[in-house]
Amino acid sequence: DSLRNNLERERNTIPQNFYLTTGRLDPQTLDGRFGLVGCKDNNPQDLSMIAQSIITHGVKGHASLMGPGIITSTPYGITSTPEVLERSSMLGMSLHYWAQEGWFSSTMQTIYQLASHGFYSVDISHLEQMSPQNYVTILKHIQENPYCRGIKIMPKNLTESQARAVYQAIQQGYLKKSLLAPYAIYQDTNTDNVSENVMKHLRIRPVITNHNNNHSSPKNGFDYIPKRKLERTKRPKSEEITQSIETRNKSIPKTFYFTSESLDHSKLNGQFELVGCNESSPKDIQAISRAIKEKGIKGHAYLMGPGMMSWKEPGYNEADEIRERAKTIGISTSEWQKGGWVKYTIKTMNDLKEKGFYSIEIDNVDSLSGEKMVSVLKEIYQDGNGIKVMPKNMTISQAKEIYKAIKSGKLNREVLAPYAIYEESCQTGEYRSKAQLREIGIMPVDTRNTNFYCSPANGYRYDEKLATK
Repeated sequence: DSLRNNLERERNTIPQNFYLTTGRLDPQTLDGRFGLVGCKDNNPQDLSMIAQSIITHGVKGHASLMGPGIITSTPYGITSTPEVLERSSMLGMSLHYWAQEGWFSSTMQTIYQLASHGFYSVDISHLEQMSPQNYVTILKHIQENPYCRGIKIMPKNLTESQARAVYQAIQQGYLKKSLLAPYAIYQDTNTDNVSENVMKHLRIRPVITNHNNNHSSPKNGFDYIPKRKLERTKRPKSEEITQSIETRNKSIPKTFYFTSESLDHSKLNGQFELVGCNESSPKDIQAISRAIKEKGIKGHAYLMGPGMMSWKEPGYNEADEIRERAKTIGISTSEWQKGGWVKYTIKTMNDLKEKGFYSIEIDNVDSLSGEKMVSVLKEIYQDGNGIKVMPKNMTISQAKEIYKAIKSGKLNREVLAPYAIYEESCQTGEYRSKAQLREIGIMPVDTRNTNFYCSPANGYRYDEKLATK
């Protein structure tokens, strides 16, 4: 604990100089002459040396991450560099899945590991190809993930539009300035005067390098910009924003299929973009996980939620199921009913995220008040690792509170999947919540069968304006 506290205090001080290399690291650079020393993330020997020096010499550690890499479309499909092919193959991912979202999952896993060893910052290559909204969303996911433990992102080859989107997100309170390292790297072929000026306004020092493998701070070090000089400098122009920075960066599945019974694996051949099963069926979970990597589909899972202690039917007692689940997180059934089920839900979501899943549905939450439902969604957004929640049997009071929370900025729309399920017994009276959900771009789906449902034949009718209001 003492070591961890020291590392956290050290993270709050700015390294006055740095040295980064993607070649082999010279051990002499770790003797304290540089406040921040970095290497490439696929060099375990150098990473280990830096991790040791964080403890013994008080240096700060940095790693250069590949990011999505360079992916090229051809008439015969997509192809990439040997490094991308090697990494995606090593993780059992198809190139299609890697390009879509696998690279981000891999990047987050690497950041978790670096943070656990006390590293200070990372830079992520090949993000200049992304839209400003997607770039900000990636930063937001890193910021909100508790396992990243305060690790900083050093911007690299940031475009003008990306820099302005980041600036605006920080001004609006959507991103924290503390997420960003005090330097930004620009290779000489990617210099952008406007982007560099925006970084200076955030008190981030641009560093231009003409070397692909080695970067270091200028001789005068960080050279922090005085506040009075900052105020005299012309502010960057604000951009006309036609799309909210919360706009989803991943494509919306136009069709989905779900069953809580045994999954017909022929449904995984690509005819449905989103396929779901019961989280208590490991065989089906594994099959979907494999199809996510090989076919590029999205995965969905049913979770029991708080459950119903009184629910019994031949061969099934839900109270027993609740007891077993509560044991896995070390709580009693009474603690489960008081809110411990949320802890289990988030733990399961993180497990599913490692398998590449896109969304979950949570049963038995229609008894929650609107305020409590918003509170649960906030907790899931913060700790659920980016998995979306598909509303199920939502009451009018819940929908109104969610709608209000999203419109006021207290809840991020990203936490919700694009569909909402309504079982036959939950379509009238207190469950008349479809209008509110449609207003935030969620398509209601009615079903007469609690064990099976799918999207309409004409798929998801998405209205872009609804999600960006």
